[in-house]
Amino acid sequence: MNFKMYESEAGGTALWESGNKNISVTSGIFTYTMSPNIDWRKKDIWLQLVVNGIELAPREKIMAQAYALHSKSAENLTASSEIKVNISTITSSIGLNNSGDRIIL
Repeated sequence: MNFKMYESEAGGTALWESGNKNISVTSGIFTYTMSPNIDWRKKDIWLQLVVNGIELAPREKIMAQAYALHSKSAENLTASSEIKVNISTITSSIGLNNSGDRIIL
């Protein structure tokens, strides 16, 4: 298998690719950890899977997840600012103190 990432649903040049990897597949299920060096903030990213030289279609758009690699809110966090997190009826805040250490309020 070869995993490729593009900034378009079709066509274009790969932003990153894994190269050919021997992947074990059991009942159609496999695992592979990718570590692409991509700036996730500026573009939509599409995953292309290539099996035995055949490109599978369509490409799959990489979507947001519960544990995002990058958070715009965290990028803008500075000393004495905070991010409010609401879960059901509970509100908590995460911030930085004047030393830049993370604190949960």
